[in-house]
Amino acid sequence: MVGIIIAGHGNFATGMASAIETIAGEQDKMATVIFPGNSTTDILRAELERALTEIESEEVLICADIAGGTPFNNAVLLSQHSDKNIKIVSGVNIPVMLEAVLGRKDKTAAELAEMMCNNKQGKVMLYTPSVRKAKVQNGGI
Repeated sequence: MVGIIIAGHGNFATGMASAIETIAGEQDKMATVIFPGNSTTDILRAELERALTEIESEEVLICADIAGGTPFNNAVLLSQHSDKNIKIVSGVNIPVMLEAVLGRKDKTAAELAEMMCNNKQGKVMLYTPSVRKAKVQNGGI
């Protein structure tokens, strides 16, 4: 089963998890990571690593609130240094999360991410690593 980590600013993650479990029941292999206003990126990174260990799954879907936000960016960094298969999506909402939670037993993390991105009930985006190529013009980048 794909593990799910919900991460976001403030209490976004715990609120989302509470709503999901109210609707779909208690969830195995699901963890939350909050990023309160008085926290630091070091604490956030440690909490993401804790959650990754806690869910005990080789396939992990990290669901962040905002693309480019601190929780999302730290999830990207974590995925680049992990031996686990991690997919990261942003812009999640309750209908999209419910679809992922209810469909994760027979899908891979990549399939779940694609399914969430194709869901018409929200604007969910998948982080895809790519090589950045810089153009050199007039002696600058």
